[in-house]
Amino acid sequence: MRCTVYLTSLALGVLLSLMTTSVQAGVVVVCNASLPVAEKINSATLARIYTGRSIQIDGTGILPVNLAPGAPERTIFLHHIIQQKDDEYIGYWLVRKSIGRGTPPLEFKNAADLQRFIRSTPGAVGYVDEQHLEPGVRCIFTIP
Repeated sequence: MRCTVYLTSLALGVLLSLMTTSVQAGVVVVCNASLPVAEKINSATLARIYTGRSIQIDGTGILPVNLAPGAPERTIFLHHIIQQKDDEYIGYWLVRKSIGRGTPPLEFKNAADLQRFIRSTPGAVGYVDEQHLEPGVRCIFTIP
């Protein structure tokens, strides 16, 4: 009897774990809906944009925006796109700023504020959890 209860509990735990995992969304890269060069933005281009090495695509100005340090979406984005941890990325921008080579992207506390800015700013690009995606922004691609 105890073995049956244990196996049932184990099976229920595994099932709940699988259900939770399948509900988890990815991080999506989004831009202003009117950005004419959105289809040209890929992970390599984003890396150049978010490190200040590129500010235009085919003459169109691109303005990257970030979520605040510590946001899980930022951690995923930095890991997959820039291959840096948050503290490395912050340090990178401290050095660039101190030698006059640019300023880091604007930061927003939450996905709603970030997307509001993107909707109202031509050329703006950012990222959010897919579950928090709002109408009015254009999804470029998903980071798993």
